[in-house]
Amino acid sequence: AQWYTKAAEKEHAAAMFNLGWCYGQGLGVEKNVATAAQWYTKAAEKGHAAAMIGRGWCRGRGREVGGPQPGPRPRLLTRPHRPQAGG
Repeated sequence: AQWYTKAAEKEHAAAMFNLGWCYGQGLGVEKNVATAAQWYTKAAEKGHAAAMIGRGWCRGRGREVGGPQPGPRPRLLTRPHRPQAGG
């Protein structure tokens, strides 16, 4: 993560994405999804397509940059399975 950090600080979009991945997975740094989201956002602003997906990944884990934090996910409502008569 050290070299990605150096390159990301020099505005290298791919390094920003890779650094976000490191933070999101805890590779070489302490896992921090909020920090991952920040790096993904910076890379996405430079047009890095995979970073746009990475931002969505972070959002799915409840981390969003520059906006309100989402609440708990709603539970899916399902009907209980009822066996049919005669089966």
